[in-house]
Amino acid sequence: MIPKHPFTPQTSQIPYKFGFNKDKIKAGEKVDITITGTFKGLLLEVREGDNAVGEWVVADTDPDFRTLNCHGNNNTALTHKNAHYKSNVNLTWKAPNKVGKYILYATIGTTVESFWAHEAIKLINVV
Repeated sequence: MIPKHPFTPQTSQIPYKFGFNKDKIKAGEKVDITITGTFKGLLLEVREGDNAVGEWVVADTDPDFRTLNCHGNNNTALTHKNAHYKSNVNLTWKAPNKVGKYILYATIGTTVESFWAHEAIKLINVV
């Protein structure tokens, strides 16, 4: 989750807010995640240890985002399609069909010089 930019990630507090439309997430259930702030690049994964889990739900026609297959699983990461500015976006993640505690990680930024990498954003408790 570290971009191959010729610069090191920021070490200051990440300036973006991540909100969830529900606090309790059931196994297999979808949750909306809102990112408040303006950015160009994004990579999101929800992980159990070192493995990406769950599934990001993105329409093929979405102009700004697409999914990636990570750790042998389909649609387990979400990234940007272009370098346009994006503001206050709403994204959908589907929890795995397994109860557990997972962590949302983000790599996000506005330029190749100004980005935050592999930031632990939120503990997600799937019940």
